[in-house]
Amino acid sequence: MNGQEHTSTLNFTENKGQYLSNIDYKLSINEGDIYLENNKVTYNLFSRDLVSDIHHGKKNKNTIINGHTYSVSFENSLPNSQHFPDGKSSNYSNYFIGKDESKWATNIYDFESVTYKNIYEGIDVKYYGYYGQVKYDFIVEPGAEPDQILLSYKGIDKMTIKNGHLFLETNFGTLVENSPYVYQWVDGKQKKIACEYFLKNNQVSFKLNQEYDESLELIIDPVLSFATYTGSSASNFGCTATYDNAGNMYVGGTVFGLGYPTTIGAFQTNYSGGS
Repeated sequence: MNGQEHTSTLNFTENKGQYLSNIDYKLSINEGDIYLENNKVTYNLFSRDLVSDIHHGKKNKNTIINGHTYSVSFENSLPNSQHFPDGKSSNYSNYFIGKDESKWATNIYDFESVTYKNIYEGIDVKYYGYYGQVKYDFIVEPGAEPDQILLSYKGIDKMTIKNGHLFLETNFGTLVENSPYVYQWVDGKQKKIACEYFLKNNQVSFKLNQEYDESLELIIDPVLSFATYTGSSASNFGCTATYDNAGNMYVGGTVFGLGYPTTIGAFQTNYSGGS
């Protein structure tokens, strides 16, 4: 976090039965949806702007919506790591999806960040937003080995390292994981540790290029940027609204969502929401 308090407009929605059981949290961003799972992250990316244009008649309703799904797994990680959310929202949502009441979920809260403890021995990973960017930190406890971290990417067309940054090429655009910022707090001051990505066979690790104090906590801090993606957060459309005598507001509308992806890689679909 470069020594600064993170400012997040991103919300991680807890799973209390409204999603598939393998999902812990869902993060909706301008460019699609991100699913946090045990020892794995799945990215389902598409253009929300295009969906909005179709709904408002700016595009033909049969327009093809291109998207791309990929996943990042923590290779050789510990099973069943515990996750702890932080920054609980004051409001909540209810999900009444389908006719099976046993699958309905109520009092669903959002959180500003989620930490998975001991994803590796002595290493946690924390997900959060930083001024609209998706970030994740590896927090290496004193004495733990950072070379345990090994990220396996599936569904990416091509991976390259340029000028220290990791480029992920898909049919839908290029994502960039900026060069990792690695540091320790030494005597109240932040000390930067030289580090770079190491890429082999679609697996990524972190190569520390200088010695550090193994008796202190070490932070490995990349930033995920959606370089050529565009979009807005608009994925729902209001159709009607009213109020009751108690002053409560009721709004009805339609919501667009692709759901959890079933296959890795590129996908395209015709919008079938009607005119």
